[in-house]
Amino acid sequence: MLVILCTPLLVAPWFYSHSVLTVTAVGRGLPLDLDISLTGCDLLALPEGSQQARLSYWRWLGSGTLEVVNNTLRVRAVNRRKILMMRCTLALYLPDVGSSLYHYNSAKIAIQPDHSGTQQEAGCSNTVQMSSIFISSLRLRGSLELNISTVARSQLMNLAAPSLEAKLNGGSFHLQGGAIDKVQIIAKDALAQVTTDRPVDVRVEDEKTLSQVSLAAPMLQVANSSRKHYNLSLSQREHQTRAMQLGLHGTGSRIYVQASRPLPRLSTEISLVETERSNCQPLQVMRGDGGGAEVVLLPQAQKLLSRLRQWLLDAKMHEKHRWIIYIHLLAPDAPLGMLELLSSPIYQAISLSSASLISGGMLQPHIERIVAPIGGVDWLFPKDPCREESAQSRQERSVRFAQSLLAAVSSEVDILKMNLTSARWLWNAKGDSAYTFQHVEAHGESFWRRRGFFRAMLCGREYSMVETAGKGQCTFSRCMKPLVASLFL
Repeated sequence: MLVILCTPLLVAPWFYSHSVLTVTAVGRGLPLDLDISLTGCDLLALPEGSQQARLSYWRWLGSGTLEVVNNTLRVRAVNRRKILMMRCTLALYLPDVGSSLYHYNSAKIAIQPDHSGTQQEAGCSNTVQMSSIFISSLRLRGSLELNISTVARSQLMNLAAPSLEAKLNGGSFHLQGGAIDKVQIIAKDALAQVTTDRPVDVRVEDEKTLSQVSLAAPMLQVANSSRKHYNLSLSQREHQTRAMQLGLHGTGSRIYVQASRPLPRLSTEISLVETERSNCQPLQVMRGDGGGAEVVLLPQAQKLLSRLRQWLLDAKMHEKHRWIIYIHLLAPDAPLGMLELLSSPIYQAISLSSASLISGGMLQPHIERIVAPIGGVDWLFPKDPCREESAQSRQERSVRFAQSLLAAVSSEVDILKMNLTSARWLWNAKGDSAYTFQHVEAHGESFWRRRGFFRAMLCGREYSMVETAGKGQCTFSRCMKPLVASLFL
C-alpha cells in the first residue's frame, strides 16, 4: 500500500520540473538584472514573502533553465504545446522593499507563442490559448522592455521604473497605476489601455495612430496645432506633479488612455468620502475616427471572421459536423464573456467532457479560437470616476455588449445564409477560463487545475443569449433532462 501511495511522488520528477531560485536579499549591492524569454508560458509577478523565482513546466512538453549569470537572472523556457491543466509558469515573488529600494535593476521580458499552431491543420484560429502576464508591485532601478509577440492578456499594476517600452502583437494590455516616468507603446492588432492617477503628456506618432486613440481626463488640452500632442491633467494645480510621458504607435489597434483619480471607497470617515465625491470632476473625452455606439470590426477581426466563414463552408462540404468556435473580442473594461458558435445543440445541453465520454470520443468537437480587438462601443470608455456602477447597470451593460457583438459577428458569419441549420450562436456570460482568465494562480506549480469535474460532467455549462446565466443547481430537470433529450432527438 505504501508503495502505491509513494509511486506518484517518485515518478513525478520524470515528467514535471519545478525549479526554485532564492534571490539575494534586496539592498545588498547592485540588484540583479532580469532577462526572461518565455515561449508558450505564463508569467506572474506579485508581492509575496521572500524574493524568489519559480519555474514550473512539464518535461514532455518543453524545457527550461533558471540561473544567475553575470549578475543577471536569466530565465529560458519553451513549452511546445499550451495545455490548460499542464501549464508552463514563471512566478516571481517580490518582498516589500519600501520606496527607496528595488527588486531588480532592469528587465527584458520576451513572450513568444508556442509551436502548436504550426502542427495543427489549417484553420481559422489565431491562438491555441491566450498567454497570461500579470505583474504587480515590481520596482526597477532601470528600464523595463516588454516584447509580447503572441496573443496574450497582459496586466501591469503599480509598477515603479524610469521607463517602459511595450511591443504588442495581438491580445490585450492594461497598464494601471504605478510610477513610471516614460512609457512607449507599440501595438499591432491589439487592445492597449493605460489608467493612471497622474497627469499624462501624450504624443501620437502619426495620423493613422491618432485615429486609433481615445483619451479621457478632467482637463484635456491639445498642445500643438498638429493634434499629435495632448496634455491630460486632473486639475489646475496638477502641473506641480510630474507628468507621465506617453508615446503611442498603433497598427490596426485601439489605444485608450484615462487620467483620473479612482472613486474613493467607503470608510469610517464618511464625510471625507462624500466631500471627495462631490469634488469629482466630469471627464473630457477625445476619440479617434471610427467611434460610435456600435461595434466596429478592425482589419484583424474582419480577416479572422472571413477565414472562419470559409472554414465553415469547407467543413460543410467535407461533412465535418462536430465543431465549436470561441470568439473573444476585446474592448476596454468590457464585461466578461465571449461568443460561441456550436455545430449542434448537444454541446449546449452537456459539457464537452461528458459528450466525449458518453460517445466514446465520437462527439469530441474540433475547436477553433479567435481573439481580436474591436472598435466602437464608445459607451464602454471612459469609466466614470464619479459614480459606482450598480449590479443592475453591470447586468444591462453585459446584455448590451452581448447583443452588439452578436450583431457585428453574425453580419460577417451568417449561419442562415450558409444553411447551417443545426448551428447555434451562444453568449457565454462567464467566459471560458481557458481564454479569459485574468492571471495564473499564485502557486503556479500546482499539477492540476482545481475544478468540480464530476459536477461539470453532469451539469455541463449554462448559457443565455442576452442574459447572464446563474450557476443553478445540478438537478435532473435542469441537467440530465437536456442530456437524455439530446441522445434521442
